[in-house]
Amino acid sequence: MLQAAQAGKHVFSEKPMTTTLDDAVAMVRTCRTRGVKLGVGYHLRQHPGLREARRLVAEGVLGMVALAHGQWGFGVRGQDRPPPRAARAMHRVASASSAARERSRAQPIPRRR
Repeated sequence: MLQAAQAGKHVFSEKPMTTTLDDAVAMVRTCRTRGVKLGVGYHLRQHPGLREARRLVAEGVLGMVALAHGQWGFGVRGQDRPPPRAARAMHRVASASSAARERSRAQPIPRRR
């Protein structure tokens, strides 16, 4: 983004604008110095799925939309809520011991001819 601003291009960034305060300050200063606009948009506004939904509504493919409801999450597909903390810890322990058992399993030695 800094390169675009330094080249005189307006900058649009989705949240988060940067990952550190120093980078954010540098971005604002660079845009002010170069006289370009800096915009920060909402999280994932340009996500392909949201853009497609917007297109379907605009083109009338879905008919008259009276109400829309969306849900966004970072969980596991098919789960409606994360497991309790104790269950997550138990799952990590079970997965780790299962992986250790798998690695330590004796492998057959091929016979030489």
